[in-house]
Amino acid sequence: MSPNKENGGRDWLPLGIVVLLALTLPYWFPLIGGYEGLDTKIMILALFALGFDLLLGYTGYLSFGHAAFFGVSAYATGLMLLHVTPEIIPAMIVAVVITVVLALAIGFMTLRRTGIYFAILTLAFAEMLYRAALSIFSDFTGGDNGLTGIPTPTLLGTPMHGLKVYYLAAVFAVVGFYVARRITRSPFGMMMRAIKSNQERLRYTGVNVAGYKLFTFVISATYAAVAGSLMVIYEPYVATVFLHWSTSGEVVIMSVIGGVGTLFGPMIGAAFMMYFENVASAEIGEQWLLILGLIFVGIVVFLPGGFVEGYRRLHRYLAGDRGEPGNPGSARENDTDRTRLTAATGEPDVPARHKRCLGPLRRRAGPAGRGHLRHRGDDPLHHRPQRRRQIDPGERHDRAPAARPRQRRVRRRAAARDAAVRHQPAGDRARIPDAGGLSRDVAARQRHHRRPRPP
Repeated sequence: MSPNKENGGRDWLPLGIVVLLALTLPYWFPLIGGYEGLDTKIMILALFALGFDLLLGYTGYLSFGHAAFFGVSAYATGLMLLHVTPEIIPAMIVAVVITVVLALAIGFMTLRRTGIYFAILTLAFAEMLYRAALSIFSDFTGGDNGLTGIPTPTLLGTPMHGLKVYYLAAVFAVVGFYVARRITRSPFGMMMRAIKSNQERLRYTGVNVAGYKLFTFVISATYAAVAGSLMVIYEPYVATVFLHWSTSGEVVIMSVIGGVGTLFGPMIGAAFMMYFENVASAEIGEQWLLILGLIFVGIVVFLPGGFVEGYRRLHRYLAGDRGEPGNPGSARENDTDRTRLTAATGEPDVPARHKRCLGPLRRRAGPAGRGHLRHRGDDPLHHRPQRRRQIDPGERHDRAPAARPRQRRVRRRAAARDAAVRHQPAGDRARIPDAGGLSRDVAARQRHHRRPRPP
């Protein structure tokens, strides 16, 4: 199999796993304690966490205000279903448009800052919207009671409930995962990673960094908007907790537990959170939040990459690799690459991922017509920079270390002679010998033509 076909198969493997899980989840989920409706909620929150990972995992911007987009979309969908039409298509379109406009406004004001300042600003905007829903807009949102009385949503006249809502959410989750993978593997995705790595350097190259950040922020908010709208279709009721900061905290925990920057990891984290909160908590009791906190701390300390990193470590261990965690290639593969030579060129047969780095490291072509590597021992994986040429003490040079003390003595003697000459009559200055017993012109010639002392 060619490398291109092999890489293409690997690229399609995660999408195939997501499709398989989405199609079969309602059938095997009850076997592990799940119940009808929880699988739908898992798909909706998996879509929410997926969009959040595009912002946090690929640009490095941690938002504590994503509940604003989730809640505003939910309220917009509920109001459309309640006052305009029970059809979900126009309700979702209006909700997404309103959320995108809100994301543009919030992103324009918050993306000027980074780090903790950005996180606090997004949290402040989300809390302002939460308080507004409880006070200023309570006539529309229902206040503390939430938005109730929403009719059963319909899709082209078909009532949406049960498995119909689940497969609708599953379709959006699968399509969202596919779009997210396409985005991260595009030139736009490379810009997202560059922003996370060093946005100042990227700005100096002339790239519109602010535009890329704002567009990424809007894409992430769009995922949250679709998830919020699906939540209302799943359960025709809008709770005020959708705008609360705890909703933003939950999506952060989902992403960290699953694995930030992996796309698939936050979806696993959402499934784990929902299962632990609704199924495992019944067995654990009231202390389930304490257990969840311990699990979260343990993953942050020992598995910073979440469940995805745990799977990778287990896979490397079972494959016989004892290398350091996070190494892109196995230790056995690297050892094989360092010792494998081709008879035709005499160069290491390195993997394809290393060959693009070998061009700048080649010398001029030798008698055989092919060059050799500058690495010590022809090792492309362990490059050692060349040392600077050491100065040979026997070489001729103007300032040898052994001649410096003598030069200082000659300078001191010349300075003493000049001081003595200034106190002599003009006619006697030419006949005054220098400190070394020679005339002035002879001493000057010797100082200019003196050779360094041999070693």
